[in-house]
Amino acid sequence: MVRAFTKPESVVTTGEPGRAHPIALTMPMPPSLNNAYRNLRKGGRALTDAAKDWKAHALWHVKSQRLPVVSGSIVLIFGFERSAAMRSADVDNRIKFATDALVSAGVIPDDKHVVGVAASWLPPANGLAHCLVMRAHEADFTFQPSPDGACGGWLYSAPQLMETA
Repeated sequence: MVRAFTKPESVVTTGEPGRAHPIALTMPMPPSLNNAYRNLRKGGRALTDAAKDWKAHALWHVKSQRLPVVSGSIVLIFGFERSAAMRSADVDNRIKFATDALVSAGVIPDDKHVVGVAASWLPPANGLAHCLVMRAHEADFTFQPSPDGACGGWLYSAPQLMETA
């Protein structure tokens, strides 16, 4: 069984001076980019009402977690719970909306600071998207596929503190 995106003690901010820690958070499952826009009669595209509703709900959901801002070069790890209805969906079609929600909620200042992204499908549980936000210099993780290969998780290894004499 893959146990990705649980909130291990190493992810929680401990208040050590000068040390940033990764943050784990959840948000509603982002819509696929394929279904998020509609064509306008005079040309161009606009967000669908469902996508606008998701953005508002995601903003509330992420802000309610009262997360600190992560600045500098950032790496994001996403785990999207995959329901049976999503068997033909592409995991990468969820990333843009999820990243934009992090910016809107103030967790990251701007997505131009994101230097790396990893994403995977997770087994269905409660219909959420899970995210780990960390500074790039702390990024140390591996992918662990499920036994059937249908999903998996990115497992984060906390950096080891160095002893000083």
